[in-house]
Amino acid sequence: ENASIKNLKLIDVDFKSKRTFASAIANNNHGKIRNVYVSGSIYAYGNAFSAVGGIVATNHTTGILRNTQFEGTVTGDYIPPVSGPPIQSYMIGGLVGNNMGLIVSSNFIGSASAAVQVGGLAGLNQYSGTIDSSYAKGTVFFDLDTPTSGSGGGLAGDNKGAIRNSWADMNL
Repeated sequence: ENASIKNLKLIDVDFKSKRTFASAIANNNHGKIRNVYVSGSIYAYGNAFSAVGGIVATNHTTGILRNTQFEGTVTGDYIPPVSGPPIQSYMIGGLVGNNMGLIVSSNFIGSASAAVQVGGLAGLNQYSGTIDSSYAKGTVFFDLDTPTSGSGGGLAGDNKGAIRNSWADMNL
C-alpha cells in the first residue's frame, strides 16, 4: 500500500501474455502510480482472462493512478478451450482492466478490444472505483454475441462506481 511508481516513460512496449492478468506496469496495484507514460501494445491470449490493462491489470481500493497515459492497443484475444465450457475474456481497459481504486487526470489514446467488458479507461469500474478528470480517445471493440453478453463503453465497459469530469471520444 505504500509502494510508489513515478516519473516513468516506456516507449514501444510489446507485451504478450498467456496469463490471467496482463499490463505494462503492474498486475496488482495497491499503491500510487503517477506521472507515467506508456506507448505500445498489450496483448493477452488464451481461454480466460481476469483483467488486462495498458497500465495496470487490477487497481485495488488503495490504488491510485494519477497523471498516467497509455497510447496504443490493449487486446484480449479469446481462444476456445480444447475441452470444457468456454470462458470469455473480460475486464479489458485502456488504462486498467479492473478498477476498484482511483484514476485521476489520466488518459488513453488508442484501441481496446475483447469479448466482454471493454472500456477506454477501465473494463470494469467497481462500486469502490472512481474515475475523475480523465479521458479516452480512439476505438473500443467488443462482442455482443457472447454467452455473457458483451459490454463496451468509451470510459468504462461496465460502470458500477463513480465517473466525474471525464469524457470520451471513442468509436464503439
